Amino acid sequence: MADYRKTKYCVPFKNITINKMELLKKLKSDFPRLKNIYLKICENDKEYKMEFMKVYNYRCSYCGVSLDILNKRMFEIDHYIPKKADKFKNNNNANKIENLVLACQFCNRKKSDFLISDSEYSLLYPDNEEIKKIFYRDEKYYIKIENEYSQNETIKKFYEQLEMVGEVRRLDFLLISLLNFKKKYRNKLENLHILNELSDIIEKLKKKRNII
Repeated sequence: MADYRKTKYCVPFKNITINKMELLKKLKSDFPRLKNIYLKICENDKEYKMEFMKVYNYRCSYCGVSLDILNKRMFEIDHYIPKKADKFKNNNNANKIENLVLACQFCNRKKSDFLISDSEYSLLYPDNEEIKKIFYRDEKYYIKIENEYSQNETIKKFYEQLEMVGEVRRLDFLLISLLNFKKKYRNKLENLHILNELSDIIEKLKKKRNII
């Protein structure tokens, strides 16, 4: 099953839940009285944010944009189920590590307080496999909804609210593909002209992305 969030050269998301639990153990060991996990892993200048990002291979769990093209401060910790949801009696419950996922700033701000019902919780939860069945990349690298889920109102609203079909999603995918291709084959590209042309294309795509 193809994952729309990763290119051919990206490391797949793997063992997210296990790795999050390992990070939680470390946090509890370092801070025995810690109750609010979120406050520790959202700090840009602390090691714990990078460790949380590592769990997700330094990629947004919703769209797949990576640290290759965005700096660390452009990634945020999203509450999958928003803090204001009725199911949470207090913020500490909302801030449990299983409710925290890595998101780029764009996805996180667009998602905002999007509420997902308990019955559909697993569908869009980025830590498991279901979300890969819902979205795909078409031949032009745009993110689309699979036909099987195209009439699901929650999925359609999520797709629209996060602007998953946006041009920036396509550019990000192309940029990451080219950057990883260049990284993997730079020592095998004997023709310096080809390497320079590839670098020029990457720079043009970066400029275009920043305009959008």
